[in-house]
Formats: sequence, C-alpha cells, structure tokens
Amino acid sequence: MHRQHIWDLVYHLSQQGTTIIGTTHYMDEAERCTDVGFIDRGELLAKGSPRALKEQLHVKVLELQVEPLTAAMQKLRTLPTIQCVDLRNGRLRLHVKDPEKLFKQLQQEWPFPICGG
Repeated sequence: MHRQHIWDLVYHLSQQGTTIIGTTHYMDEAERCTDVGFIDRGELLAKGSPRALKEQLHVKVLELQVEPLTAAMQKLRTLPTIQCVDLRNGRLRLHVKDPEKLFKQLQQEWPFPICGG
C-alpha cells in the first residue's frame, strides 16, 4: 500500500474519533500526529504535541543539501553533536544545539560537498 494512502486512511479514521497508535523513526511522520511519545528501551522519555516537544529541545534546525544523500545521512547520524537527522524535500534536516561547533567539525572532516540551505 502506498505511504500517502496509509496516511489518508489514518486521517480519515482520526476524524471519525478513532485513536491511532503507530510507531515511526521518521520525524516528518511524527509531526503529523497530535501526540508523540519518545520511548527508549521500554521507558517513556517524553510525551506531548510535536510542537511542544520541539520547543523543549532547545535546538537549532539546519537544512543541508548534500550528495550522495544516503551516505551523508548515515554519516551525520553517527555524529554526537547532532540530535536528529531526517529527510525533507530532498534535503537533510539536522537538529543541533551548537550549529557553529558542527560547522567547524564538518569543515575539518566532512567527505561530501555541502550546499547551503
């Protein structure tokens, strides 16, 4: 079944008053929900609306256009200075507390070309 078809079905059921519980690793999907919870090893770490949870993070959101995209995403997800990496409209969206520190790190050791976003 196509991903958009599934989301259309979820919206339809939700509008009828049905509670939907789902899991995802994709932040763009979680942002479509009214309530989100973060669970690590069976422990609920945080719960709330996507907007409220983002406001609690105190992070900056950066968008990068890099090639090759998949390799760059995998590399960025290994960096401890980055809290989250997700794909949005062909660009990588990064959640970081200290963007200046990240840029210095990337300038020194990044193997892929970066185009500002």
